[in-house]
Amino acid sequence: MGGRRGGYGRRGAKRGWAEGRWTEAEARRALSAWGESGLSLAAWCEGEGLGYERVRRWRGRLGSGARTAALLPVHVVGSDGAPDSLSFELELPRGLRVHVPARFEAESLATLLRVLEARP
Repeated sequence: MGGRRGGYGRRGAKRGWAEGRWTEAEARRALSAWGESGLSLAAWCEGEGLGYERVRRWRGRLGSGARTAALLPVHVVGSDGAPDSLSFELELPRGLRVHVPARFEAESLATLLRVLEARP
């Protein structure tokens, strides 16, 4: 039963996560740990031995504010200083890269990042 996809087995319990049904406090603790990890939800669940769908459902139940932002290292790659070269590139977990031009709409970028983050 430990390999069940729902995440209710013993695999998650070995890492300190409660077996069986979670309370809201336990779910918030898990979502906070995920947010601090900087990993995609799928990668974090796999590493913790928890079922992706279980954590995803709690994230939906508790609202989008349940995840905290994680700071990731930034590597500055040289620029010749010309205005057209003021773009930047984001490297996301799972190796995804997003090239962002110097002029971009913040809301569009935020929407794109939410869509990419939600992908399993």
